[in-house]
Amino acid sequence: MALILLKDMVEQEGQVQVAKRIGCHQTAISLAVRKNRVIHLEIEDGKVTSGYEIKPAFGLPFKNEDPLSIESLSTAKNK
Repeated sequence: MALILLKDMVEQEGQVQVAKRIGCHQTAISLAVRKNRVIHLEIEDGKVTSGYEIKPAFGLPFKNEDPLSIESLSTAKNK
């Protein structure tokens, strides 16, 4: 299993191919990328098996960083 950001997958494969792999319209991919949505996709055996989005809540400021990264986890443990 591997996790990849939608924007990274689009850079590698293009919007049309990513839309086909996910099973949605290319316009949905375009909108998500344009709005800088933080969408993680889970890849197993070359297929997209699931995805989730990280977004701000309750009007709080949003740090557009990957909370699952090694740096974020080690920083959180040290606080």
